[in-house]
Amino acid sequence: PDALEHFGQIRAYGTSILAEKQITEQQKIKMNSLIVELGSALEELQINLDKTGRHNREMQESVSAVSKDITGSARQVTGIVESDILTGRFSTTPNDFFNIATVAIDKSYAQMYDSLLPAAETLIKARVARAENILRISVGIASLLFLVVAYFSIGIYYAVTSSIQSLAHAAHAFVNGDLSKRVLINTRDELSRVGDIFNEMADSFNSLLEEHRASEDLIWKQANFDALTGLPNRRMFHDRLAQEIKKAHRTELKVALLFIDLDKFKEVNDTLGHTMGDILLKEAARRLR
Repeated sequence: PDALEHFGQIRAYGTSILAEKQITEQQKIKMNSLIVELGSALEELQINLDKTGRHNREMQESVSAVSKDITGSARQVTGIVESDILTGRFSTTPNDFFNIATVAIDKSYAQMYDSLLPAAETLIKARVARAENILRISVGIASLLFLVVAYFSIGIYYAVTSSIQSLAHAAHAFVNGDLSKRVLINTRDELSRVGDIFNEMADSFNSLLEEHRASEDLIWKQANFDALTGLPNRRMFHDRLAQEIKKAHRTELKVALLFIDLDKFKEVNDTLGHTMGDILLKEAARRLR
């Protein structure tokens, strides 16, 4: 999304210059700055996608193709900017430039929604599956530990009744999925060491599961909410709209869709800068809530 945001700014700014058939030094500086920012965003995207491909060989080819596709589209548009707009030739019409950039941006969005987001969802599910597998192994180890402790406790039951009961209750709770249970043994023998190891193991599994849950929640939020405003993004909009339309069909009721736009938003960006534009979007989002 960061790369596509810069892409969109170049489209708007380039179309405006071509419409006027002239470019000032300040506009040249601004356009060069946008090209540099787009290049930096694409470089960061390339690094992240390369890293994904290295760690997930089965996705390396598809992820690499997406990266090359988006980068190629960006180079096509920036090539027109550098050869036609920054040089002052202005041989490309505003409509042609806008349409070329729009096709490139739409194609990049399609790559993001059709390839990158499904790939991210696949990786999340794989990570959750690994976590569940680790949990099953942990339950098996805990069960084995419980059986071993129960076996050795027969001979010394009366001496360490309370310790054995504490360990047994914790192990049983752990087997049933209660990872909050801990062993409390106030002795300084081998049984106490077993209880400490059990507690360390339970703490480790708790931390692992919490990390996976936090990672899954973060990726889900990034995929469904806009990073700047915190509002639901296009993907969630399409999902919710489809649900409402199906609900309307089932109940034979009507559904209305309200479109809200910000007038003169481009003027805010052009005169006060994109930082003020971002502040305006955040405030509009706050009032919408």
